[in-house]
Amino acid sequence: MIVIVAKSTIKKECLDEYKKIVRELVEKSQKEDGNISYVLHQDIKNPQNFVIIEKWQDQKAINSHNKSEHFTRIVPMIGKLREFSEVSLYEEVEF
Repeated sequence: MIVIVAKSTIKKECLDEYKKIVRELVEKSQKEDGNISYVLHQDIKNPQNFVIIEKWQDQKAINSHNKSEHFTRIVPMIGKLREFSEVSLYEEVEF
């Protein structure tokens, strides 16, 4: 399993638009083959900060997601609303 943590700081005046746009991304991504979880979180102390935590079966599922119609259409729209973004990939540590 691969976990993606996608952090974004959204322009204050764009919060409502961001939530509207990202809702479609979340809903469609959750239905993709290989998706285990895809959840948007908003920072309690700073509501401009969001993180999407995604869990995927493998890199093949991520590659397919990154080529999907909704991802290639919505992510550039989100980019215009952001002040900052950072994406990190993690593998689960098994003991």
